[in-house]
Amino acid sequence: MVEHRSPKPGAAGSSPATPAKRNENMNIEKKKTSPALFVRQVRQELQKVTWPQRRDTFISSAIVILLIILFSLFFLLTDQIWSFSIRKIIEIGSGF
Repeated sequence: MVEHRSPKPGAAGSSPATPAKRNENMNIEKKKTSPALFVRQVRQELQKVTWPQRRDTFISSAIVILLIILFSLFFLLTDQIWSFSIRKIIEIGSGF
């Protein structure tokens, strides 16, 4: 039986003989945060956010609505064409 080894000797986790090494940072326990501190941190992070302008939001929303309408019309048309085609095929096959 041929033994398969990694072309890189000592590569962690590449074969059962050299299992993956544990990261020392994984053993650090997460500290519990008080609700008040959490709210303060959230407010600080929200101040860093670059919010879009009203005009940008309006344009993006208009584009999404327009694309929804266009795709709806496309799928309506496609569905009608397939429905008509299948009805015709069934009519031809049944002899009516």
